[in-house]
Amino acid sequence: MRNRNVHIQFWLNRKEAERLDKAVKKSGLSREAYLRHLIAGLVPRDAPPADYYAMMRELYRVGTRLEQAGADAAALRAAEAAIREITAAVVLPRPLEP
Repeated sequence: MRNRNVHIQFWLNRKEAERLDKAVKKSGLSREAYLRHLIAGLVPRDAPPADYYAMMRELYRVGTRLEQAGADAAALRAAEAAIREITAAVVLPRPLEP
């Protein structure tokens, strides 16, 4: 059975629809996912630049090399913290402002 089984339909004027479509396109999400984020009290961020994912893969590789080289735990924790901070700043949605 479907996890989401409540259908909601509503109407927008042209200006509202264009604004929604523009925001959805910038986020890289589907319209449904964008609206679900808003309902959950989160504002989706704009999609990161294309090279963001390549840079993050390289950061993960560096972390793996540090680990394999036997780097100390503090260096590994610092690398992991940096990756989490970058992800939060660039990709993760932020809470709606009251």
